[in-house]
Amino acid sequence: MAISEGNTSFSNTTTLSTHVLAFLAFPLIGLLLYGHTLQAPFYLDDFINIRDRLCAMNSLSPGDFIRAAFESLAHRRPLANLSFALNYYFHGFRLPGYHLVNIVIHVTNGLLLYLLIFKTITLPWQRHTCRHPAWVAVLASLLWFVNPIQIQSITYIVQRMNSMAVLFFLCSFLSYLYARLAEKRQTCIALLGLCALCWVFSMASKEIALTLPGLILVYEWFFFQNLERAWIKKSAIYVVTGLAGVLTAVYLVYHHTPFSFLTSIFQPRPYTALERFLTEGRVILLYISLLAYPHPGRLNLNHDIAISRSLLDPFTTLLSFVALLVLLVFTIRTAKRYRIVAFCMIWFFANVAIEALAADTEPMFEHRMYLPSMLFFVPFVWAAFRGINKPKIIVPVITVVLIVFSFWTYQRNALWNDPVAFWEDAARKSPEHFRSHTSLGISYMQAKAYDSALKPLQKALTLSPPYPTEIYANIGLSYLEIGKQDLARQNLEKAVSLNPNNFVGLDLLGTLYGKKKGYREAIRYYKGAITINPNFAPSYYNLGTLYGEMGDVDNAVKMLTQALALRPMWSEAYSTLGLVRAEQGRYDLAEEALLKAVRINAKAHKALFNLAKVYDLTGRHEMAARTYETLVGMNPEDVEAMHNLGIIYLKHLKNIQQAAFYFKKALATDPEYDHAAIAKNILSQIAVKP
Repeated sequence: MAISEGNTSFSNTTTLSTHVLAFLAFPLIGLLLYGHTLQAPFYLDDFINIRDRLCAMNSLSPGDFIRAAFESLAHRRPLANLSFALNYYFHGFRLPGYHLVNIVIHVTNGLLLYLLIFKTITLPWQRHTCRHPAWVAVLASLLWFVNPIQIQSITYIVQRMNSMAVLFFLCSFLSYLYARLAEKRQTCIALLGLCALCWVFSMASKEIALTLPGLILVYEWFFFQNLERAWIKKSAIYVVTGLAGVLTAVYLVYHHTPFSFLTSIFQPRPYTALERFLTEGRVILLYISLLAYPHPGRLNLNHDIAISRSLLDPFTTLLSFVALLVLLVFTIRTAKRYRIVAFCMIWFFANVAIEALAADTEPMFEHRMYLPSMLFFVPFVWAAFRGINKPKIIVPVITVVLIVFSFWTYQRNALWNDPVAFWEDAARKSPEHFRSHTSLGISYMQAKAYDSALKPLQKALTLSPPYPTEIYANIGLSYLEIGKQDLARQNLEKAVSLNPNNFVGLDLLGTLYGKKKGYREAIRYYKGAITINPNFAPSYYNLGTLYGEMGDVDNAVKMLTQALALRPMWSEAYSTLGLVRAEQGRYDLAEEALLKAVRINAKAHKALFNLAKVYDLTGRHEMAARTYETLVGMNPEDVEAMHNLGIIYLKHLKNIQQAAFYFKKALATDPEYDHAAIAKNILSQIAVKP
């Protein structure tokens, strides 16, 4: 049907001003809502995917690009790996860079979503359905953009895999859309090529992009083929061939068939594949309710979802599937008349299905809503403008909702800056889930509050965890750190008895015996851990440290080098290697290792201290003094650094006033520190009272 300009009453001036508003609003709002998360620490999978098993880039050579992409832990997500490796190349583990990239991706996704909604509503044969398409596009996309449920895809660093996949997903979809509207054949072909390339990039970020070809086909049928059945029949052979190709590629790359994807569970789970499928009906409705009412009190990194054992256990399982069936029937019935609404619902359900049907994954994570929810608010905003058609009423009302969502997002984001508070919140919301309590205990351990870690870890043991041996190991480590060696040994031996292949428990037993100077037993346990898991870097590191204590420098260097080969961005291992090299008298190699440690972690106190000692031993006293002063600036209670500064200024830099200043400062901080008598004697000799 031809649509005349008279049937479109939206103003070009209004549209232009709304475009400008959108392109200014998204970056500004993004910084306001996420700018205070730049120092939010690593969580859960951040450690293994970024800190521990990321293949570091030492240069921008093609070889390093390839290694970073394909030799990191998530080797089937090479583009995401590469982005993390580039972050590390430019700024090591300094957190703001990682978060800033995630925020930029989110802002870009918001703008791309705005363009997709606007282009769809303003297709020539769709314009008559909405008189204010720019307002619909900007309000619907902002409702998605500021929704607190999206936080996990931005503030949780490793979920860049998710948001990055969506970035290329949208680029691919828009390339297709612009190709269909292109007037020149060459432009159309180029854009279709870009569409295919972006799809590959999306799949190389995360596998959720598998739905893209199907959604493009549905979009083509809805908006370019007018839902004609004849087109479906004519295109059937191409659709079947394409589907077969996609399934073959999925099998070759991921070793999954549709049957194994739906039924295979490869790790301990408290449910069967059927029970997980039944549970997902309730989970999807919970997702919908969280999108509509995303109060921070309802959000959680670790939702405790009761498993559905049958359609009637619990009874809400049956009700959830009835509700979903009603929504699907509504989608089909409204497709012809309200195809915008129907397509948005198809987008939601298709993208939910890709992870909802995966038998071997956890039932629920909020980041899974990032892609499915992109068009969630379009039907509501579109219907408001179509039914009421009074922007002066609709815009203020939706703006209030945007403000509330934004406040909740800011509030929820603030919690991510404090891991202990974050996991305390999770444990309150999921009191019967072992992971919340385990993570709370580990967060206390990371904060060196080992006494506080014991209670949540012991609570986790009462909640039927699938891996109790790891929890016993953490309890053992906590007891070890607070000096209760008998309790530490009991819990570590329990961990190993439950699972003789628990290399972490064996490693910690090695540490326990090392503290007691039982070197032979310690070496036996460390080597046992390495035998079970030859890729467990901490055992090589601990063994190297132990050899260093024993004076076996050659074996110490060998073990520490192996630890760094497995975990190439381990600041502490470089620091220890530097110390061992210095004891060898190889100050050049010591300095090289220590500088690497500091590049990885600019606040690596031990590495900086050892580096200052190397500078001092090699006659570079001014550099040593500057490094010690950096340490004192980082830790004003570091009396050892102050004392060494006093010695350097007295003996080498011939600055008695500065020497006296640092000796006095050390004594004022701790009058009984190890070398306090030396400092007092020096001060008395240079006639300066302490």
